[in-house]
Amino acid sequence: MAMRDFLGYGLQTPFQRDGKQSLASAGGEAHVKSKIQQVLTTRLGELAWNPAFGSNLDRLRHMDNDADITPIARRYTLDALELWMPEIVITRFSCTAVRDSTGAETKLAISLGYSLAGQEPNPSSDDLTFTY
Repeated sequence: MAMRDFLGYGLQTPFQRDGKQSLASAGGEAHVKSKIQQVLTTRLGELAWNPAFGSNLDRLRHMDNDADITPIARRYTLDALELWMPEIVITRFSCTAVRDSTGAETKLAISLGYSLAGQEPNPSSDDLTFTY
C-alpha cells in the first residue's frame, strides 16, 4: 500500500476554494492535518449520519480555565484522535490558557505534535494548535 493511500485524499477543512471554482482537496500530510482539525472541532452528535464522530472538547466551553482543565482536555483530545485517527501517534500535548486584552483567561490553546503511525518519530514533527 502506498503512503498516499494510507494517508488518504479528500476535501480540506475548513472548506475553502481552490482557485478553480471548486472546493480544495488535499492528500498526504495536508489531509491528515485537515482530518485532525475536523475531529477536534466537531461536537459529538453534531453529524446526524454519524453521531459518534468528533470530540468532547466543546464540553470545556463553560468550565473555569484553570489547571484542572488540562487533564480533561488531554483525555478528550486523545480519546477522539485514537478512535478517529489511527494513522497518527501523538508525540506531544500541551494545553495553555490564552488571555484577552483585559487579562482574563478566555480561551484554551491545545497544541499537538504527532507522527505517522509506523514511522520513526521526528523531533520536528508536525505541530498543530487549536484555540477554543
